[in-house]
Amino acid sequence: MNYLKSKQNGFTIVELLIVIVVIGILASITVVSFNGVQQRAGAAVLQSDLRTGSTQLELIFADEAAYPADTADVRKSSGTDFEYTNNGNTFCLTASSQTAQASYYLDSAIGAISTGTCTGHNGYVAP
Repeated sequence: MNYLKSKQNGFTIVELLIVIVVIGILASITVVSFNGVQQRAGAAVLQSDLRTGSTQLELIFADEAAYPADTADVRKSSGTDFEYTNNGNTFCLTASSQTAQASYYLDSAIGAISTGTCTGHNGYVAP
């Protein structure tokens, strides 16, 4: 008599655990990479807002021969906070954001964007 052995198809518990661990490792790498991308994108937005804001302030100065008292008319992205100091013939503009977790500033006397804040500005405060 020939007895047929029934062969069970499927995965062992060890194989399933190995697959779950590999998926977990890949997921954690993806999350860490995604957070870095968000911060870099936020920093790029801040720097772009500073350039745009500086150009707008310079256009106002060209039209009115004076910088404005505040940045109410200066456009910026949502999530960007401006701090502004007007020193007569120069200004200092700080842009900060919770998304970027950073602050950048532009001093019109220097004309370059730098990390940090203008003197007397608060900028981004870590929670």
